[in-house]
Amino acid sequence: MPQRDPAEAVEVIDLLLEFFADGAHWLQHDFHQRNGRRCLENAIAYVCRKHRIPAVDGTRYYIRHAMPQRAISLLNFNDTCKEFGEMRATLKLAQAMALLDWRRRRERVRLAA
Repeated sequence: MPQRDPAEAVEVIDLLLEFFADGAHWLQHDFHQRNGRRCLENAIAYVCRKHRIPAVDGTRYYIRHAMPQRAISLLNFNDTCKEFGEMRATLKLAQAMALLDWRRRRERVRLAA
């Protein structure tokens, strides 16, 4: 199993927030791109492809751990959000979790040296 990269997750989530443009490019109840709008899962694939980021396991990991317990998958979460604010808050929480892990990992490496 590949190790998740929290720094990569921070970057991808930042790109997702930029792509969604405060909800203008967010899509619910459809996996396919429509008029420049995308669901969360499709947007992850899109920004990674556009920015040539090869792995997204870390991104999905942190988002899944930040999602409300009612959601069973990224697609389910995307479609059950009441508004984009809920999506944005979850992405921000996921990004904060990844940033904390990245800082902890960096500190462990520094102390081990």
